[in-house]
Amino acid sequence: MKWHPIREFLRKEIKRHDGVYEKFILSGPSSYFRNTTVGNPAKDDFASFNDSDSNAKLKSIRKRGYWQALIGANKNAEPRTHVSNPMISYTTGVK
Repeated sequence: MKWHPIREFLRKEIKRHDGVYEKFILSGPSSYFRNTTVGNPAKDDFASFNDSDSNAKLKSIRKRGYWQALIGANKNAEPRTHVSNPMISYTTGVK
């Protein structure tokens, strides 16, 4: 996944919308994800449980309903793109 160009675009969108969004998340079949606010440089900027530790375990969204519906149930591995409606963050409570 080419990450850096889309990350900068999404960061600009966050600023452009002035506080409406906290972050954007990008994931794929692995269920590991990158987002616009954190990332472990040693893990190609995927989010981990300790982004300053190069040995940290990566975070996964495999158990989230939206990931299961879009990717987990995609038995034929068809290419899919999905942009969800805004969600409330489990960790911060921000949309």
